[in-house]
Amino acid sequence: MAWRRWAGTIAALLTGFAAVVALVVLAVFSQQRKLGQQLDQAGMDAVYANTATARRLVGLLGTISVGTLTLVVVLLVGQALLRRRYAAAVAAIVVIGGANVSTQLLKRLIDRSGFGMLTYPSLPSGHTTVMVSVVIAALIVAPLRIRRLVPAVGSLAIVLTGAATLAAGWHRPADVLAALLVGLAWGCLAVVAWGVFGGGSSPDHVRGHGRLALLGMLAAAAVVLALGVRPLGGWPGAFQAGLVLALIGLASAAIVRHFADLSAPFAAAGPAPRRQDARS
Repeated sequence: MAWRRWAGTIAALLTGFAAVVALVVLAVFSQQRKLGQQLDQAGMDAVYANTATARRLVGLLGTISVGTLTLVVVLLVGQALLRRRYAAAVAAIVVIGGANVSTQLLKRLIDRSGFGMLTYPSLPSGHTTVMVSVVIAALIVAPLRIRRLVPAVGSLAIVLTGAATLAAGWHRPADVLAALLVGLAWGCLAVVAWGVFGGGSSPDHVRGHGRLALLGMLAAAAVVLALGVRPLGGWPGAFQAGLVLALIGLASAAIVRHFADLSAPFAAAGPAPRRQDARS
């Protein structure tokens, strides 16, 4: 029904606007305020990895390259084109391209004030943006029969990537959270465009992804521990490290779950009609 389509479009618009506002607030606080920088640095320092674990994490992050991203885009878009879901294919390309280009531009535009800590620009995290944008694109193009698996696998991949960048000392927590917001904003833009240009409404049977997203988050936590990531200083630092990883995990699961619901109209849409079908 038309009212459901416009309700979903407005929800995506408001979510995208909230993501942009949150990104601005996060950038100002974590980059321009001394307290923000101190908390951000403490959050990264709380998650510890020894030399051997750091090498494993760097190897894991090294697989997230331009070549790998290109291959994933080709696979996602290719299967959408084969199923004649042309709008979803275009949306996936726009989300992945827009999110990753935006992240690289933001790194150059956002200044980091000098308060005795490193001023090298690192917000948002490029590796996390790659993973978030791929997961969001997968929710847009995935066939309905396997779409319910995407929140679990996606949350696992995002949390694992974000935690790896922290433990390897590449990024701070704010960088990871900013990447989540960039990906969400571009995903919402795709949903809004879909609704404005006549996309379908969201059926109830493609909703309910929260448990799977949480399952993926918990699986990622288990993998991180298995890889050897530990709190700095042992048990005394466990609370702080757990708080940082829980923040990233819950934020990732919440965003994946929420976008899975917002993008449900893409899953409900059928393939574009063939020319002979259109004439009949």
